[in-house]
Amino acid sequence: VERYPDRLIGYACINPRYPETLRGEVQRVLASGKLRGYKPYPPQQAVPLTDMRYRPILEYCDSQGLPVLCHGGLSASNAITPGNLDELAALYPNAKFLLAHTGSSWALAEALVPVARKHRNVYAEITYTSITYGMIEFLVREIGREQVLFGTDCVMRDVAPQLGWVAWARIPLDDKRMILGGNMADIVGLLPEQRQSVTANLGRK
Repeated sequence: VERYPDRLIGYACINPRYPETLRGEVQRVLASGKLRGYKPYPPQQAVPLTDMRYRPILEYCDSQGLPVLCHGGLSASNAITPGNLDELAALYPNAKFLLAHTGSSWALAEALVPVARKHRNVYAEITYTSITYGMIEFLVREIGREQVLFGTDCVMRDVAPQLGWVAWARIPLDDKRMILGGNMADIVGLLPEQRQSVTANLGRK
């Protein structure tokens, strides 16, 4: 991120199990501007996102309107659920809660729909190894193109099929542009001059 600040935007992953260093880490990696979002990971940290220990981090994200990338699922024991986001989105209305892997199952997507309709700061992020047929069309229809986000889990997962899910979805071209980058550009506050097409850089060294 430091080497390619015009190409990469990073997330902080701060472990709430170390409260003595937590506020210092918020200052070091978020308040410093080095990283532009927060990625909690309850499966490894073994602390649910609704736990009070996360409060200093979430309060900072709320104060700055930062994205919080949540490992999504239906089991609260190892994931962040739509029910969790229903609670958190109300407490931190300026933070942007991105539910990763929403496209992994109809059950998860359908559980997120009423939450995303209720809270405009909740987003469906699609990344998964496979995706249910018609999922992109469903999410755009049910919660709107402004709250659907492309994601890849790159480099652990191949980008190509996940790009194809959006590129070949039966939705308007402008919807695809928003999902594939426009919405995320809004979330992280990219300036107009920072929103150039990838093709604009072809041939640059």
